[in-house]
Amino acid sequence: MKEITLPLDVHYIDQLVEMSRSNDVDKINTSQRILSKFASNKHSIQSVNDIISQSSSDLTHLFALNIFESTIKSPEYMYYPDELKQKIHLSIKHWHSLIGVQTNPLLYNKLISLYVSSSIVLEDKFSIKTLLQYDESIAFIKLKTIIEFFYQSVDFSSSEALLCIQYSASHLSDLTLLSLKTIEKTISFVNPQTSGVIAMNCLNYIQQYQEEVLIILAETFHNIIQSNPQSKVDILNQFINKITFSLRPSNELALCLNEILPETDPPSQLFELMMKCSSSKYCMKYLRRYCKATPMTVHSYHIRILEIILNEIPQPPNTLFINKDDGFIENVEAGGIDYDQFIRTLVVLCESGITEELIDHLTSSSTADGLDELKLIKTIWAITGISGKVVYKTESIIFTRSLTFLLTLFGEQTESNKQELIAQLVMALISKFPRFLCHKSEILGVVLHKIFEFVNDPRLIIERTAVGTLVKVCYSCSETITNNIKCINEIYKGCTSGEKLPNTLRGGFYDALGVVSQSFSQTEQMYYDYVGMVIENSFIKFKESIPYFNNGVTPYAIQMALPHLISLTHFLAQCKNISFPLFPQIVVLMRELYLLIIKSACKDTQIIDLCKPALSLLLTFLSKKVISNDIRVILIEVIFPSTTKIPVTLITPSLLECCCQLIELRNSKIIIETIFKCVIVPITLSSSIELHDCVFSFIKNEFNLCSDYIDIIQDTLLNAVVPVLLEGLKRDNEIASFGLESIACCIPLGVDTTEFVFNLVLKGKPYISLLKVLLNGITTSEQLLQLSSKLSNSLHVPVGKTTELVQTFHSHSRNALIPFTQTVISFQVA
Repeated sequence: MKEITLPLDVHYIDQLVEMSRSNDVDKINTSQRILSKFASNKHSIQSVNDIISQSSSDLTHLFALNIFESTIKSPEYMYYPDELKQKIHLSIKHWHSLIGVQTNPLLYNKLISLYVSSSIVLEDKFSIKTLLQYDESIAFIKLKTIIEFFYQSVDFSSSEALLCIQYSASHLSDLTLLSLKTIEKTISFVNPQTSGVIAMNCLNYIQQYQEEVLIILAETFHNIIQSNPQSKVDILNQFINKITFSLRPSNELALCLNEILPETDPPSQLFELMMKCSSSKYCMKYLRRYCKATPMTVHSYHIRILEIILNEIPQPPNTLFINKDDGFIENVEAGGIDYDQFIRTLVVLCESGITEELIDHLTSSSTADGLDELKLIKTIWAITGISGKVVYKTESIIFTRSLTFLLTLFGEQTESNKQELIAQLVMALISKFPRFLCHKSEILGVVLHKIFEFVNDPRLIIERTAVGTLVKVCYSCSETITNNIKCINEIYKGCTSGEKLPNTLRGGFYDALGVVSQSFSQTEQMYYDYVGMVIENSFIKFKESIPYFNNGVTPYAIQMALPHLISLTHFLAQCKNISFPLFPQIVVLMRELYLLIIKSACKDTQIIDLCKPALSLLLTFLSKKVISNDIRVILIEVIFPSTTKIPVTLITPSLLECCCQLIELRNSKIIIETIFKCVIVPITLSSSIELHDCVFSFIKNEFNLCSDYIDIIQDTLLNAVVPVLLEGLKRDNEIASFGLESIACCIPLGVDTTEFVFNLVLKGKPYISLLKVLLNGITTSEQLLQLSSKLSNSLHVPVGKTTELVQTFHSHSRNALIPFTQTVISFQVA
């Protein structure tokens, strides 16, 4: 299928748009590619009016309007010529005024959004006045446009807001819902007297449109009470008298009641109505004020509020532990919608003295009839949320009694699924109270003991949760742990638990224990004792596993070594001081393992996938620990020589990171030359996008150091690296652009590269800064003529036009970046 060219064939565009909705995947892909290519060219903006006027297809109209939208919202739009911006705005305004009752909602919503966006970009101060008083659009569209103005720019002037409200009020009878929504958005911008009058008019529609009217009333009540606090009682009485029918519980009702209900002795009828809206943040907001202002008594609502919170509290943000193959653990927060509103209210309740009732609610989840799991879960959700938000004494009581209850409950259960649930709740409780644990080291010792018990549990769900909790506790309480011998002893007793963990959990376990080491004084004997105790077993087993590789890399050999390699690399990566006796021995073993793997991989490429996990761990660790002389020796004497023979399939991002460290350690001619020849070139010849991206980062970060030997690597850069960087530009890789700029500042990249980037820029790609650098590298008239000729062939335009274009861009490339950008964009949209 052909590309879209000028003169424009709108019928062909209709066919492409229709084809993009077919069931044929090939047709969909082809049509979408052609349409996207046309739409991405900045000059396509000039064709939008023709497409809309000549096509009768709504989908084609939508495609054309999307070109308007992507143009207006692009970062480059600020550089467009003012006259073109004005022309685009007038076109949008024209199509906006032609919207009729039968217009497709997709189209009129898009046009409304475009009209508002364009008005804001042009800073048209009279756009709202013009719309309401002079525009020919129908009332329905005017009202929707006003609402869109609010969504995109809430900076209404009082005169604009008054115009909007008056216009909306005049259409309350025929466009009721839309008028109410428009008033709702603008009423806060007018004075209290005007808003009061308008709100009374809207009250006539409350039975049919309760939510919309209540929002208007809430905003009005707020404005009036802010200007005259004494009016609150009168408004409350009027509200009670006017509202003679039953209102449905809703967020809007809570919003309205929140404005008028008093904090003390609220009318019972309206208070009950508010309690029915307990899922609303506005209800919780009022209840917090009530609990602060009203002392807790047998007649107050405090206990009832507590029951509502504990029964209806939503799920909190959960810490999810994502297990990776190499043992890393990531914390990901999820869930927790409106959870904070309930917790803030519960904190106020605790401050008013409701701690005992909270504990009673927790213990009542377990009765002679069985365990109420939902009640137990929700109560723990609530308790974990108040950590760090209540006074220390209250926190101490709640945590210790809750933990005691849960541990007792765990021991009483015989069903495995209930034990798993309770264990997870125990861990959730522990992980959320770091402040308390840091102050109570004796309880922290008990907690560590229990965590290690759960780590040893054969059930994966308990095991995984326990490791995640250990990570959080060690990160939060490491200093307390190191200052308490009981806590240290618990780690000494429990550290061997990590040897039983699967590889996916082992890394997190030893990360946690490694973090604790950072809180020791780095020179005291306790630090060395701690490190020795934690890693001794892993070291011995790692040492014992090395002989399995003497006959080559086998699955069994990897199985024997990899777990202990994970333990050591994760733990040692956290240690700030590595000057302890075992470290040099571990490094020697790592060196030996690396050489055995490389030797086997060079002989048998079939085992490369088997080698990668261990090799990646080794290289990642070595690249992070260059502070050690032992590691530096390995990098220089082992890793560097191995780069000359390592199979390309074993080249990984971690090897490139080691190469970066080598360059920073010893920026010598032989190192630069070897890395480029034996690592960078093979990567550029591979098809791995991940490795290509790593090369882009390598060039961006290390090129300044490498440029000292530019004469050595120039051929490699021009023949291997630059072509891959150019491919990166096609993939819209910004780092590739930075890398090319760095190279172009040292080496003129020639006409071919400049022409390639020139074409991309003319098609709207954001490589204007790179083009500027490349043009600065063209210094002769012959090169300019050659560039003009190549562009003429690629753009299919007369060479005279491309010569003028090249000369203009070349002369402006000497200017600062912003004026050059403005020049380029003027040509892009022409």
